[in-house]
Amino acid sequence: MEKPTIILATSNGVGMGHLARASAVALALKEVANPIIVSMAGGIAEIPAFMGIRCEYIPGKDRMWMSEKSGISTCVIDYLL
Repeated sequence: MEKPTIILATSNGVGMGHLARASAVALALKEVANPIIVSMAGGIAEIPAFMGIRCEYIPGKDRMWMSEKSGISTCVIDYLL
């Protein structure tokens, strides 16, 4: 049976606690699943090489990398299961 892929999404906060928690959960899941950490925190770049966990960086709206006039709307996710 193929392992399920589980996405662990964090929002950017102050400090690295959110990434530390997601990394601990991802490490615990590695034997039974393919965890992927998705975050708006720049510190996420250090995790793949150090822990062997796939990570994806999504720049937050405050990075101003995409103008308001780009035509791409933003949304708020209330629940992520």
